[in-house]
Amino acid sequence: MKRQRHLSNSSAVELLEDRRLMAADFAEVIDNPYLPMIPGSVYVYKGQEDGDDIRIRLAVTRNTREIQGVTTTVVREREFVNGELVEDTLDYFAQDKAGNVWYFGEKSRDVEDGVLVPADDSWIAGVDGARPGIIMKAIPKVGDDYQQEGAPGVAEDRAEVLSLAESANVPFGTFGGCLQTAETNPLEPGSLEHKFYAPGIGFVMAQEQTGGDEVVKLVSFSLPSDAYVDTIDNPYFPLIPGTTYIYEGESDGESVRSRFAITDRTKQIQGVDVTVVRDREFVDGELAEDTLDWFAQDRMGNVWYFGEDSKEIEDGDVVSTDGSWKAGVDGARPGIIMKAFPATGDAYDQETAPGIAEDRAEVLGFNQRVVVPFSTFGDCLQIAESTPLEPDVLEHKFYAPGIGFVKAIDITGGDEVLELVEILFQD
Repeated sequence: MKRQRHLSNSSAVELLEDRRLMAADFAEVIDNPYLPMIPGSVYVYKGQEDGDDIRIRLAVTRNTREIQGVTTTVVREREFVNGELVEDTLDYFAQDKAGNVWYFGEKSRDVEDGVLVPADDSWIAGVDGARPGIIMKAIPKVGDDYQQEGAPGVAEDRAEVLSLAESANVPFGTFGGCLQTAETNPLEPGSLEHKFYAPGIGFVMAQEQTGGDEVVKLVSFSLPSDAYVDTIDNPYFPLIPGTTYIYEGESDGESVRSRFAITDRTKQIQGVDVTVVRDREFVDGELAEDTLDWFAQDRMGNVWYFGEDSKEIEDGDVVSTDGSWKAGVDGARPGIIMKAFPATGDAYDQETAPGIAEDRAEVLGFNQRVVVPFSTFGDCLQIAESTPLEPDVLEHKFYAPGIGFVKAIDITGGDEVLELVEILFQD
């Protein structure tokens, strides 16, 4: 395990006096699981305040700015009220090598009569006594209390960690295992806001508790093509080229055999080189379905599903391609097939092709013992899968850490059972 050097606020302040040391203590990428900032990613939030509709677009730019010798990432945050732009802010962040994300200031601009004008809460570390604050700790713990903004008299927000196991239900999905913080500001006595952060995704919801009634929730999250890595090694869904998983079971009294082969081929979809997986299903020994699935893993470890080319076979002939879809075509978007940090209560879209493929997953737990012909597995992840296109169908799937998918069983709408019987490795 890699040892991490953790910086206290006091030691970081001391390092500010030495530009060379301070710069050396910071990493190039902000990948804290609770607040990842991958250049090119875009988060969109919607909500209400005082009866007005709020929309916030948070874009992690590819621009940087050097502040006190540290190369910070520039994040542009624009807030719209009832469709009109009211605030346009540039925030500056950097992550130290221990994993703490630091806030180095902001250039905040209000919009008046269509013109951007400087706002009173702008600040930059190193100017007028301002210091960087920690916006997200590397290893947050309940009870942590820390300064987020260090500009005396201008920006003095503080955060306290309330929980690491909260649930947040937002339009983008339901997230269990969320970090919940309480934010206060001595410059606005009595103000209190709760924020929720989902591991592997980032900030998902904010809710004012006192001093206002604003609520904003994540509605969409998109990644650029270079946010994906070459290898899919999520422990619950590893896809190593050359590996083939063999499953056997029964459905409607017929024997079923599935051959799930991770190929060494890739296909570019929306600029992403996705891994091609060939999934063939045999019923009573006859090929019944031949599908190419397309997957890719982002830098945080989430595995995304980019679509499938599905063919139903009868007597050796293709009789249907129903269920086929590809991200970017006819409104289809990538869905998450496996989260980087799954938590009980998570609910998210796996397939997002309207009217064609709309599978949805819910994480039920992690403590299942599963016995299949290949082996016995403990601590399996259990997921319930459903789709609004077939409301009577419910399937439970089980994933063993380090192995992947090991068993599926129909709960309603069918009687199919499928179990892992063999894993093959290509020479």
